[in-house]
Amino acid sequence: TGYPLYRAAQLHVENVEGDRYSLHPVTIKVRVATPVPVLFGDVVRVQAPEGFELIDSQASTCSGFLWLAWLSAAPRPMPVCACNYGPCEIDMAFDADLKLSVLMQGLAYNASQPLEFQLSSANAARDPVIEQQYWRILHLRTVAASVQILSAAVQPSWHIQPLLQDPTVQLVGMSQAAGAESSFLVTFVPVSVADVAWLVAEFPYEVSFDEAIIDAPQQKDERSSGPNLIVSSLKLDVGIKASMFIGAVRLGRGGGRSIFSLATYRTIELEEKIDENLHFEGFYQPGRAELTNTLRSFYALEPERYPVRSGFPARAGEDGEATFELVFSYAVSVGDHVVLSSEGDGAYYLFADS
Repeated sequence: TGYPLYRAAQLHVENVEGDRYSLHPVTIKVRVATPVPVLFGDVVRVQAPEGFELIDSQASTCSGFLWLAWLSAAPRPMPVCACNYGPCEIDMAFDADLKLSVLMQGLAYNASQPLEFQLSSANAARDPVIEQQYWRILHLRTVAASVQILSAAVQPSWHIQPLLQDPTVQLVGMSQAAGAESSFLVTFVPVSVADVAWLVAEFPYEVSFDEAIIDAPQQKDERSSGPNLIVSSLKLDVGIKASMFIGAVRLGRGGGRSIFSLATYRTIELEEKIDENLHFEGFYQPGRAELTNTLRSFYALEPERYPVRSGFPARAGEDGEATFELVFSYAVSVGDHVVLSSEGDGAYYLFADS
């Protein structure tokens, strides 16, 4: 004898939020229909791909289970979830007392009539092996102590995008104002083996890696341009913290909280994206303040009284008046403070104008 053939059931599984990142929580909507009527005593079993947990903190309770569509007068089955051996399963046993079973002539659910429910889970850490990447349904019936499969269906799951862990971008250069040339220190923990990283500076605008310098043995790829930096020879390993020091970065205009995206690739051809983390926050970039000032001697404040000395410049050891004009690249909000100081040898003593 050959292998058995089963009638085709209908199965549709939807990732409601569309989130495909590893270990992120997801809401899963499942719609099922069987070509054979479901009788009392039958079991409909849904099997998740490997790595999708379906049990909440209470044993055998399906996480976030909620009926969405039930088109039968029969009582709704109580779902039981188990993850004992390999992938998690949901068993729905269609049961009724003798009176109701006789009244409904043993029919619990009509053929081809959809039933729909949703549950909560989290994406697997990475794509399972190919044979475990499917959602499955089985319609089971016990006949003479033997469990028979009346119909079955499979649906491939969505691709899991591994999420780079703990990405940080620190501003470590001495010059940190908007538009200055500075340095970044990038750190992250890979989930998968890779050799190339692609960093994108999304905000503030006009960050440029055109003249950026990478410490050897890491190498800057010639395709790096503007806010895009491609670095090879990283030799990334699973769970091992990696870092990149990037010098001669031209900071963006304006200021504020910086935003970056980072992805890793297997090879320099950039054909296979491995890990990814999008739109994460980096450092707080200071804006640029442009300062112009004039300094007058105290005699110049009263030219009528000091007609000659009022024309002299301010001299050491005498009081004077300084006027400052400030232009900011980043908006100054109500409640913000401006601190003006004089530093170094020969620093001035500053007094507020009364």
